[in-house]
Amino acid sequence: DPAANAVRVLKLTNWFAGPVHTDPLPANATDPTPVDRHPLGGLALVPSTPSVYLVNGLNQSAPGGHPTDTWKFDLNAGSWSKVADPATGPHPPNYDASSPAEMIYDPSLNKVVYLSTTYFTGTDTWLLDPATNRWNALPKDPSSATANVSASGAAYDSRRSRIVTFRGGIEYNSSSPKLWSYSASENKWTALADAPIAACAPGFAYDSLHDVFLAPVGTKTLIYDPKTDQWSDVSTPIERGVQR
Repeated sequence: DPAANAVRVLKLTNWFAGPVHTDPLPANATDPTPVDRHPLGGLALVPSTPSVYLVNGLNQSAPGGHPTDTWKFDLNAGSWSKVADPATGPHPPNYDASSPAEMIYDPSLNKVVYLSTTYFTGTDTWLLDPATNRWNALPKDPSSATANVSASGAAYDSRRSRIVTFRGGIEYNSSSPKLWSYSASENKWTALADAPIAACAPGFAYDSLHDVFLAPVGTKTLIYDPKTDQWSDVSTPIERGVQR
């Protein structure tokens, strides 16, 4: 709760993290929860439901290795449900071990958009329909060939109905100043102005009140103005850690 500056736990996992592998607790049989994982970019809030979706992620000690599945957390009921995996139909593959995907809700389409970069072939786009919990892969547009957005910061531009990603790359540990916009309705990528400095897995957010994007990188707060396609930066007085 940002107004109260307070955090509360909504749900505990029903898995036990052992020294070698991960086992379900007995409660998981009647109250299933997703196996523990690093979610990377595979989290998205769907306000209309309201629910949070969790897709893929990292846990090499989980049964079967890194999970490839889709879970939904109902914020009203406070419960998880597994809604998709490769056995139920088309599902985004898990490339997250080397190339973390990005996921964000697009309210203009009422779809969850999953962006997965593959080595040297650009970015694949998958759409999840919250009404049916079914995934659908979009045809790969030529504009996606150089739009490598693995481990990017992603934000939704509500004034222009598009997704904006900062820091393009094909791996999680590479730095880049690249900025891209993606229209899911048109299935098109557009290169925007490069940032003045590169970042690796940055925080990135859209301020709809002032119509600007913000990214904290080191001691700077980068600001991108979509109206002019230009960047500026604000020096901050304390070091926030690594360049992320």
